[in-house]
Amino acid sequence: MKLTSLLTTKFSKDKNIPLVLWIWRSYFRTSLIPLLCVEVALVVIYFLSNSISNSANVEALRQLAEDEAKQVSILEAKGIGRQLESISQATTFLQIQTGQIMGADKALQMDDPTRFAYSKEGVFYTSRDNGGGAVFYSGVFPVGEAERQKAYRSAGLDPAYMGIKQSNALIVQVYYNTFDSLNRIYPYIDVISAYTPKMDIPTFNFYYEADAKHNPKRKVVWTDVYKDPAGQGWMTSAIAPVYSGKKLEGVVGVDVTVDTIVSEVLDLKIPWQGYGLLISREGNIIAMPKVGTQDWGKKELVTKKIVGENTKDTLAPVDFNIYKSATKGSSAQALAEEIRKQDSGVMSANLGGKRLVSWSLIPETGWKLIITIPEDNIFSSVQTLSQRLDRFAWLMVFGLLIFYFIFFSVLYRQARKMSKSISEPLEQIDAMVETVAAGKELQKVPEFSVSELSSTAQGVKHMGLLLDKASNLRQQAEAELKSRSQQLQSVFDLSPDGLILTDEGGRVVLVNPALCSMTGIKADEWLLNESAVIWQKLAHLTATPEQLLLGTEQNFRLELERPRKRVLSCQILNVTDNIANDPNGKEDAGTIHLIYLRDITRDDEVDQMKSEFITTAAHELRTPLTSVLGYSELLMKDMIPQALREGAFELVIGKTKLLINIINEM
Repeated sequence: MKLTSLLTTKFSKDKNIPLVLWIWRSYFRTSLIPLLCVEVALVVIYFLSNSISNSANVEALRQLAEDEAKQVSILEAKGIGRQLESISQATTFLQIQTGQIMGADKALQMDDPTRFAYSKEGVFYTSRDNGGGAVFYSGVFPVGEAERQKAYRSAGLDPAYMGIKQSNALIVQVYYNTFDSLNRIYPYIDVISAYTPKMDIPTFNFYYEADAKHNPKRKVVWTDVYKDPAGQGWMTSAIAPVYSGKKLEGVVGVDVTVDTIVSEVLDLKIPWQGYGLLISREGNIIAMPKVGTQDWGKKELVTKKIVGENTKDTLAPVDFNIYKSATKGSSAQALAEEIRKQDSGVMSANLGGKRLVSWSLIPETGWKLIITIPEDNIFSSVQTLSQRLDRFAWLMVFGLLIFYFIFFSVLYRQARKMSKSISEPLEQIDAMVETVAAGKELQKVPEFSVSELSSTAQGVKHMGLLLDKASNLRQQAEAELKSRSQQLQSVFDLSPDGLILTDEGGRVVLVNPALCSMTGIKADEWLLNESAVIWQKLAHLTATPEQLLLGTEQNFRLELERPRKRVLSCQILNVTDNIANDPNGKEDAGTIHLIYLRDITRDDEVDQMKSEFITTAAHELRTPLTSVLGYSELLMKDMIPQALREGAFELVIGKTKLLINIINEM
């Protein structure tokens, strides 16, 4: 590796990078990164401060908007409540008047019988307008003389109807319905085309919501939104029961169409381009401007003529009920639950967009006025200011980017210039190193303006001298080592005893020819085997391999059966001096071993022959000696007769001569 590469690699994680890149990185790490960090920190602080300021302004404005929206809903609800209260009072007056007129013994005013007629379905009705109310007896019960008289008597209600209708612009029509389905309504309408024959009026909500079950206090109540059987479209009514003793004779009502209430709600002056929404106590929409249809996901309650199709109660469908139609788990459902639980309140909800919603109860009817304001309209001024500040900040960032682009370009050119002034001397030093590496002598050491580079050049020269000296010493040492290795190899190869040398890992690295001759295993089959394999191979050659595989000591005897019977003396020597022991006392795996195998078969045979000879000699000597000893003792004790003594002496002399011959043979 060149010196330039070494120098550049020392200061960089990447190897072999150009010097200009190394200098550029040095600039970047020591100067540019801190500068960039400071600049980025300032920009971030600016953005954070702008965000915090914007959040504080939004929160303050939100609180102001919530307070104002709440006050608007309360004040407007009170205003609508006062108007509805006047209608309720008019309904109470009509309730009293109807009870008095219809319950009187003598009628104060009778209708003109000539304008009445029967339809083929049995409906008794008014056929022409005389400026008063219209009458419709549905015929669900037979209309006889008594019923006709009741219809004529109802004309006494017309003055009260006219006065009530003219007293309040919200009132659309006034009516009286009886238990036997008599209907008197003002202003006059063509009842035979508007109503359905046999219509059972008590089954409609504008009747039964005032009965004893639904209205035990006999007060004025307001109905939910329903389709008017008279064809006036969607409307709501203030109704009150008319009793004769405990009997419910009928119900009086004052109708207000949804269009009329919508007009009132649309006229509300709500800040931030908000709008109002009126719902009944059951959650049905009474009045909603067109702008609210998208927010609440509802259709408009459109007023239209509905003729001849109302035979039963026609309340507003669930689609127009904000309590029942909200999607489960949605923000609209959470808002609807709060509106249901609380008489008044304010909260933020997602209704096709962020909306600030406040509501307030109208005690007179149980209705609730809901004020809905788009939050974008509330915070538009703050957001506009924030956007301007953000644009200014991004202009600053763009300006900094341009500045740093120019600055980096200049700095990069400076880095290239500096790298050139450093790389040229380094290249000359590299040439010196290559000369030294080639074993050549340096002719001249160049001088450099940088003292460190000059010192490095002198160091390279001194290094060349030392390397040359070291090279000579190394060559001498290698020659001596080669000579000794050849000598040792000759001894190893010529040794009549088997030798196995293992390395630190326990692998066989060297065997001599004597071992191969003893075992019949070739040298390449021994090499690079683990020490366990050595004993497996030797055990395979023995008659009792189990004893050898159980483990070996430093010195032991080995009897081979193959390739022929041999007796070997085995000795394991530790070649290395520094044998490290582990905590269990076993030798460290890093020890080099020499396994020495000596053929002692002949020595073993000689020892065996000696033992056999001594055993045989002892037996051969013992037999004649026994005879000599026995007869000698008998002769000494005169225990042999005189006639046999000569034969005994001859026997002793003969055995003695035999011993002399045996000893001579030995």
